[in-house]
Amino acid sequence: MINDVNFNNKGNIKDSLKYVDDNNLDITDSSCHMNYFIHKNKHIFGELGEKFKIMQTEICLRQYCDYWKSSKSRRLEERYGEILSTHFVGKNDYMKYGFLNELIEKYIQRNKILFIVLDFIDYGLDQDNHDSYEYVPHTCVLILLPNGERYDAFYINSHGKDMLIYDEYGFKTSKNKKRSIKYDHAVELMFMNSFVKFMNKRHPVNIQYDFTESHNYFGADYQSGDNYGICFVFPYIIWYYFGKYYNKERIIYGKKGKSYTIKNNREMLLKGNLTECIQSYLIDLNNNYKVVYIKMMNCKNYNRQYYIRKLDKVIEKSKNYFVKKVLNTFIPFFSQGINNH
Repeated sequence: MINDVNFNNKGNIKDSLKYVDDNNLDITDSSCHMNYFIHKNKHIFGELGEKFKIMQTEICLRQYCDYWKSSKSRRLEERYGEILSTHFVGKNDYMKYGFLNELIEKYIQRNKILFIVLDFIDYGLDQDNHDSYEYVPHTCVLILLPNGERYDAFYINSHGKDMLIYDEYGFKTSKNKKRSIKYDHAVELMFMNSFVKFMNKRHPVNIQYDFTESHNYFGADYQSGDNYGICFVFPYIIWYYFGKYYNKERIIYGKKGKSYTIKNNREMLLKGNLTECIQSYLIDLNNNYKVVYIKMMNCKNYNRQYYIRKLDKVIEKSKNYFVKKVLNTFIPFFSQGINNH
């Protein structure tokens, strides 16, 4: 039995990051402790946990980018069919490999709730102090929810609205040179859209997805004040809140003990409120953020973009305080049982 999240844990960023590094909590390896943890401990969500299917896959964007502007590309479909994914099976939690497309079809046929950790190993191209180009990784989440006769897809990047900036992909051609391709949408959304089209075309599934905020998280950037690069932990924090409040309303308290009700995740997601749903996951980690979120809930003439900017500004101003709170709260939680894995 694991202990629940403790929001009063204390520590400093340096020590937390050293612990993360020493225990490989930030690696993208399929068998890493974090992926094992969210599979092994989905029982904390009660019977709902049995409906969850956790998967992890590494995505190499370079393999697909050249084909997205082609309306028909057999090579792209072949490469999508070759994407490997891992999941845990059996009473002994045996890690097993399979093709992502086949696993998605298999568990859609079983009416599972799919929570897929996407590790982009070449999310972007950065230059170091010597002007050398290096690919940088980033971890995101794809959630597939059953909705009557179809499934709805929800793509979540901790960068939220700021992902929209990156509509150009750079290919490293030499140590100090690159070539770029510009798209009509953010690079990762190009991947998502074309992959879902591939799934619907090649498999007996009906997955609804488009480029809008109903299917993509364009809310406040979880990492607006993050100078340390802790993106690795956010998909797992999302797993925690997604499961905890999937079917359960959330009661929060404002000034003078006044209570406010946040609808359950499933209802929010399927009714087009992905932004408000994912933004609610940070309420416990920042009091100023919580105050703004409550104001948002009380707003009679609600303007989504206005409140996204307000919440984003709170995170940006919090900087190291917010990073420390995230690490102190969730690293002890997710590191439980690390020596038993």
